[in-house]
Amino acid sequence: MVYRESRRMVGRGRAAAAAAAGIVLWAAAAAADDLDLGGMVSTDFRVAITGPDQSDLTWNLNIGELNLKQRLNPHIRYELDLRVMFDGLAFADDLHTLDDLTNSLSLDPFWIESDAAYVAIRDIFEGFDILFGRQIVTWGASDRFRPTNNLNPDDVWDPTRFGMTQANEMVRFVYNPVGDLVFEAVVVPIFRPARLPDSATAALADPHSVLPLLEDDLVHDIEEQRDQLELLGFGFATETSVQPPDVALENLQVGARVSWRGFESDWSLSYYYGFDDFPHPVSSVPEIVPGTRCDGTPVPTGEMGGCVNTAVGLAYPRIHVAGFDIAGQIEFLDDAGYRIEGAVVWPERTEFTAALPTGELRGTVVDGRPFFKATLGIDYTFTRDIFALAMLVHGMVDELGPQFVGDYAVVGADFKFFNSKLLLRLFAIAALDLDHPAGVIYPLLNWNPWSSMELEAGALIFLGDDRSKFGQPAAGESTVFLRSRVRF
Repeated sequence: MVYRESRRMVGRGRAAAAAAAGIVLWAAAAAADDLDLGGMVSTDFRVAITGPDQSDLTWNLNIGELNLKQRLNPHIRYELDLRVMFDGLAFADDLHTLDDLTNSLSLDPFWIESDAAYVAIRDIFEGFDILFGRQIVTWGASDRFRPTNNLNPDDVWDPTRFGMTQANEMVRFVYNPVGDLVFEAVVVPIFRPARLPDSATAALADPHSVLPLLEDDLVHDIEEQRDQLELLGFGFATETSVQPPDVALENLQVGARVSWRGFESDWSLSYYYGFDDFPHPVSSVPEIVPGTRCDGTPVPTGEMGGCVNTAVGLAYPRIHVAGFDIAGQIEFLDDAGYRIEGAVVWPERTEFTAALPTGELRGTVVDGRPFFKATLGIDYTFTRDIFALAMLVHGMVDELGPQFVGDYAVVGADFKFFNSKLLLRLFAIAALDLDHPAGVIYPLLNWNPWSSMELEAGALIFLGDDRSKFGQPAAGESTVFLRSRVRF
C-alpha cells in the first residue's frame, strides 16, 4: 500500500509539474508582445551495415523539442531551448530485474538537453549588449570545420551531426560601435568536455589501437611487452578515469574577437585561452591477474594466461588559439563563395607515464610546440537547384599537436527536385594519408511532402583499414538511417 501510494504521489507530482509548465507557457504566450514559439518532433532509426552489430538496429532516438524566444522590452530578451531525448533501445540493450517493469524510467528512459537558456540585456549603452547563461557562440567562417571555434565543446556523439557543438554557461559581451565593426569578449567559468560517440571507448579497450605517443621507441617497447603477454595467453581489460580541470579562477576560459567588413568580404581575428575538450591519456597502470580471464572465468588447469587490467588516466591540456577567418565572393568566378580560416594553437606540454612490469616508462602525448590548423573552402551555386562545395582541411577537431594533424579533402553537393520538395545531398571526406588512406561517404535523401514535414533516408559509410582515421574501431560502424521530422 505504501509503495502504491508513493507511486501515485510521484505520478501526481509529475502531472502537477507538467500542468505548471503548461500554465507558464500559456501565460507567457498571453502576455507576450513579441513571442516566438517553435519546436520539433523527430524519430531516428539506424541499422549497422558493418562491424560486430551488422544488420542489427543500433539506434532509435526520439526527440521532442521546444524553443521559446521573447523580447520583454527594448532592453531585455531571453531564449529557452529544451529537448527531451527518448532512447528507444536503452531497455532492450541491458539486463533488467522484475522491478524495472514497474519503473517508468527503466521502461522509457529519457534525458533533457538544452542549447539555450540565457538572458540578453540590449543597449546598456548604445551598441553594448551582455548575454548571461547557457548558449552557443559560433566563431569562424567555414562550414562545419572551424579551427577558431573553441568556446563551446564539440559534440561528436552522433556521427551524422559532425561539426556540431554543445551549449555551456558563459557571459558574453558584445559591442557594436559603428557599422559592421563588432567586438566580442566571452568568459566561460566552468569547463565542459566534448561529448564522445559510444565507439570512443574502443580506442582504449582495444589493446592493438595506436598509442598517441611521440616517441616511437616507447611505443615499440609497450607493444612488444603486450605481444609477449598475448603469447602467454593473457587478455586485456581497460578502466578509464577522466580528470577535468578544477572549478577555479585560474581555469576560467576566455575568448575575444573583433569582426568587420571590408573589400567586399567579412573578416575577423580571435583569441581563445582554455582547454582542449578531447581527453588525452596521461597515465597507464596495468595489473596482471594470472589464472583468471578478463571475463571472470578461470584459466583451465595446466594452461597459462590471465587478464591484464589497465587503469588509464585521461586529462585535458591547456591551449591558446589565435585565429583569423575571411569570407566573401569571387566576382570573376561568377560570385562563387570562398572561406579561409586558420588558427595557431599553442598546447600545454602533456606527458604520459606507463607503469609496466619491467619498470616505469615516460613519454610525451603533446610536446607543447605551436602548430597550425586551417580550412580553405569554395562553394558555387550552379542553378537554383544545384549547389556544390569543396574544402581542404588541415586538422580535425580531435587532433592536437603537429605530429597528429592530418590533411583532408571534403566535397559536397545538393540537388533539388520537384520545386525543392526532394533534396539529394552527396557528401564525402577523404583522408590524404598515403600510408593509411581512409574516407567517409554520406549520401542523404530528404523529402518534404507537406509543409513542416521531412522524411530522410541515408547512410554514413566509413572506409579504411583499422589503423586509419575513419577505419579504426573508434570511428564507429557504418550505418543506414531513416528519420522523420516535423517542425512547428
